[in-house]
Amino acid sequence: MKLSLAPWFVPMAFGALAGCATRTPLTDGSPASSSDIEILSVSSVKVVSYPWYEECKRPVVDPVDVSMVQLLSNPERYEGKAIAVVGYYNSGFEMSALYLSKLDSDNDVDRNSVWIEGLGVSPVDDGYAYISGIFSQKVTGHLGAWSAGICNVSEYQPWPGHEH
Repeated sequence: MKLSLAPWFVPMAFGALAGCATRTPLTDGSPASSSDIEILSVSSVKVVSYPWYEECKRPVVDPVDVSMVQLLSNPERYEGKAIAVVGYYNSGFEMSALYLSKLDSDNDVDRNSVWIEGLGVSPVDDGYAYISGIFSQKVTGHLGAWSAGICNVSEYQPWPGHEH
């Protein structure tokens, strides 16, 4: 069986599978090389899964309106629930969080914020916003820097009358 791979895929595949893949010799007995691959046998694969993945697939139905203060001071009360909250949204490189206030965002007071998972690359401006989704203490954001987060975001709206 001969594999046909795009030229960019071969180095990427070998880099990703280093240490857990073996190359099967060609039918003539010579070892396979990255330029002449016959079969790539994977002996073990490590699968990365997020502890919040299943929880965050749930639909957001009838979210409970909460304040950032309520959410931050009593997170276990809202664990796994659909919530809607207003706060100061800040996004950037490896950053997507809803803060208690703009002042907390400006001063990187991450403990006064929750990670926002799932806004992706949509054009979202920093500023006060209304966000609804599933709240979970398992969603801890980039490098686990946040104590909780909101995933499966179903609604994002700029909050009228506040600085954006």
